[in-house]
Amino acid sequence: MANIYLNEFDRFVKHQLKPLAYLRYGDDWLCFADKRVELEAMRAKSVTFLREELSLRVNPKIDYIRPAYRGVEYLGVQIWPSGRRLQLKPRQRVINRLQTSNASSYKALVAVHEKPRRLKSLNWRLMEIHNL
Repeated sequence: MANIYLNEFDRFVKHQLKPLAYLRYGDDWLCFADKRVELEAMRAKSVTFLREELSLRVNPKIDYIRPAYRGVEYLGVQIWPSGRRLQLKPRQRVINRLQTSNASSYKALVAVHEKPRRLKSLNWRLMEIHNL
C-alpha cells in the first residue's frame, strides 16, 4: 500500500529534489547529498510536499540529518561508507530464532550484511542445533 501511496513522493524526490541517492522501503526513506545545506532544503521541500499533497507528516523523532561517515541505522542495518552490519537486536533475533527450517533465510541475511566470520559462527550454531 505504501508503494502505491508514496509513488508521487518518489517521483517528486527523483525529478524535483534530485538527491545523489534516495532509498525508500515502506514509509522509511533516506536522501543523500554533498552538502548539509542541500539536505536541509530537500527536507523542507519534502515535509511540505508530504503535508500538502499527501496529507502526511514526518515523525520528528526519526527526522534528522547526519554525516555519512557517522553511519546511519536503516531497517535494522547500520550503514557506513566503508560497509554495513546488522544492528544488535536483529542479530540477536537471528541467533534466537535460528532453526533448520529457516536457516537459509537467516544465512542469506547474515551473508549480505555481515563479515564472513559471522556466517561461519551462524553455521556452527546451526550444527549445534541440528545435533541436539
